[in-house]
Amino acid sequence: MKQIFKTLGLDDERMRLTWISASEGQKFAQVGNEFTEKIKEMGENPTKNQIFL
Repeated sequence: MKQIFKTLGLDDERMRLTWISASEGQKFAQVGNEFTEKIKEMGENPTKNQIFL
């Protein structure tokens, strides 16, 4: 998946895979909040308005 992101010109840091058990609600919230902040810091997706054919 990271290679596909790179091919599309996206920073591969815009994708994250984390294994979290259904019983780890607090960890789920923490990981989600951390990743959301990271994406906000990265700014707008540079390919947002591009059309891929």
